[in-house]
Amino acid sequence: MKKRKRLNPDERFEQIIKAALCLAEKTHFYYIKMCDVAKKAKCSEALVRHYLGRAAVMRLHVLDQAIKRKREVIIKQGQQWDLITPKGRLRSKFSERIKSV
Repeated sequence: MKKRKRLNPDERFEQIIKAALCLAEKTHFYYIKMCDVAKKAKCSEALVRHYLGRAAVMRLHVLDQAIKRKREVIIKQGQQWDLITPKGRLRSKFSERIKSV
């Protein structure tokens, strides 16, 4: 059995969000699954859920981080789904949900 590496919360969040962003760029932010993010981040699904919330909130985190990191492919995906304004901001009702997590 492999021993998992213990990371501080900021490092773990970064590891998980990088995995999620990578998967979103390859497929589509809407179709990423927690189990795939966990596998890519080499952590448990429970840990992904702890840091990113349920699947719908996870997708919003991915869009939010894509905007902050200027990941154009994912931003365009969000614009196609009419979740992101032309200025690159999540609509207010979605950004409020992200802040509450």
